[in-house]
Amino acid sequence: MNSSIPRLVITTSRRTSNRVRSFVRELCIVFPNVIRLTRGGLSLDEVLARARSVNAKAVLVVTIHKGNPGRIRFVTPDGKEQMVLFIESAALKREIYRGPKTRVHGLEGVYLQSSVSNNTRLVAGFIAALVDMRLKEVEKIPQLELEQNKVIFWFRDTEKNKTLWTCYQTKDGAEIGPRVRIRSIIME
Repeated sequence: MNSSIPRLVITTSRRTSNRVRSFVRELCIVFPNVIRLTRGGLSLDEVLARARSVNAKAVLVVTIHKGNPGRIRFVTPDGKEQMVLFIESAALKREIYRGPKTRVHGLEGVYLQSSVSNNTRLVAGFIAALVDMRLKEVEKIPQLELEQNKVIFWFRDTEKNKTLWTCYQTKDGAEIGPRVRIRSIIME
């Protein structure tokens, strides 16, 4: 493992749905150097203790709303809530990508479309800092041809001024999911 990439712990709320579990599995594919923690009956304090034991930089807790992902809470291992993303909708890889299965070999970069809202800029900047990458502002999604297939995080505004966070692979530029439409954010 590359020690320069931060370690993240991703988990769910205690009582969750299969769709939220699938969403968490997909986040674990696109985020670099993560540990997926099956929550079960663990309290948040126990989850944070495990995060501290592996020197994690943050814990991502995905909560449920009507069977779907409802929020993503970013919490430091000492329990401070850094940001909460309120999810309007989330699409899974199987709902977006119909191509052949491809293995992802890490995150290539975090990109932000030029001329976006402050909320979109805040979310993209926070995620870029979380994964220790520089946020790159561009007009359109870059077309990269790398030896290894990697993921690009792409942030832009929707027509209704919501934040859209999508993931694309560098191999062929296909969107691979998950796709997250963010209704609002709270940042500490």
